[in-house]
Amino acid sequence: MDFRREWFPAVFIAGTLALATGLLLLLHLLCQRDVVLHNRAFLGLDYDAFYKASASLVEGGSPYDSPRYVTPPLPALINAPLTSLPFKTAAILVSAGVLFATIVGVALAARSLRPDSGGEFLAVAGSLLITIFLSYPVYFLFDRGNIDGFILCLMCGSLAAGASGKRAAFLPCAAGLLLACAVSSKIYPVLLAIPFTLYKRWAALAWAAAFQIAFILIRPSYWMDFYRGAFVWRVNFYTHEENGSIVSAVRWSGQLAEFLLSKAGAPLRFSESLDVAAYALYAFLLGMMAVTDFKRKRMADKQEFYACALFYLPFMAAIPKVSYHYELVLLLALIPSVCYLWPRSNDCWTTAALMLITLGIAVSQMQATALEKLTGNGAFYSIPGFGLLLSMVGCATYRLRGYWLESKSQLRHLVY
Repeated sequence: MDFRREWFPAVFIAGTLALATGLLLLLHLLCQRDVVLHNRAFLGLDYDAFYKASASLVEGGSPYDSPRYVTPPLPALINAPLTSLPFKTAAILVSAGVLFATIVGVALAARSLRPDSGGEFLAVAGSLLITIFLSYPVYFLFDRGNIDGFILCLMCGSLAAGASGKRAAFLPCAAGLLLACAVSSKIYPVLLAIPFTLYKRWAALAWAAAFQIAFILIRPSYWMDFYRGAFVWRVNFYTHEENGSIVSAVRWSGQLAEFLLSKAGAPLRFSESLDVAAYALYAFLLGMMAVTDFKRKRMADKQEFYACALFYLPFMAAIPKVSYHYELVLLLALIPSVCYLWPRSNDCWTTAALMLITLGIAVSQMQATALEKLTGNGAFYSIPGFGLLLSMVGCATYRLRGYWLESKSQLRHLVY
């Protein structure tokens, strides 16, 4: 097998998930317990908050009269027509739409980085499809009916329009509109402003700002309700269960250290005081990414811009204190980026960084809740968060190493 082929990372992730799922089923037989893929209540548990927020809006109230609605107001406005349907019907439509949007978003990323069809592309596409249908975050998202699949599709579409080398005037406008829709639905897509700024996509950024202002001006009072209530609560809320944030990963690491220290006769309790360390680690890794992108001496072409912009996806799923496991569907769109860069990496350190990202994505998609239910050990909830952290470290390391190699090459060129 040629491990330098473009399809290798995608095949590795799909194969790892297939093997992990098979072992999970064997564990199910060994334990003689039912396999529960997630903590289910009813289809559309999260969508219920959107449905009630939209119903409140239709009746002339605020979407934030629904206490579980914690996203910006735009989704409640868009969802309002579905309140004419029974909740169960609307929930089925939204869950199916979320799955379809996730597939479309990942397909957009793959197609933007590999516009020509062929055996390599088909191998990547097939592996991506297998990964999606074996992914625990995808199952979780489908069951909850949250909107992260739509957000992923909007972001990948915005990057495709913003990265295009064509000079059609509508493309920056389309990129800005899609980005503004994403930011007005969930806050984390605002991180895409970093690559848009660093790679000088000024027209798309200007359109995004204009559309964002327009969305706020539609009903400013709703945005005030969001920032004064739902946003503050969401930032401060914390739970260990189904949490893949960087805070959760660092706290789990602290608990492991506490356990080892207690076995060594030095019982200490510090894991719940590690939030500042988690945020510092997040700022360090994100800063490393942004600074190295800023210091690049040349403009990126379409594929390179798209691939580098996708490296910011893990950082969107890492905060705030609670980032539910279904948000890790964002990492699925990172797979085409790793596949694109894999055969173009001729340095052992960049290859190792890409392999770390690949491993992190595979780990982040594993069936954590099923393992927790089968074993009764809540530590399995930490698996996706550790996978996310591996991906973040890999992304930052790859960008730093790439910048170092580029600087070294330029220095050699000046000397000789």
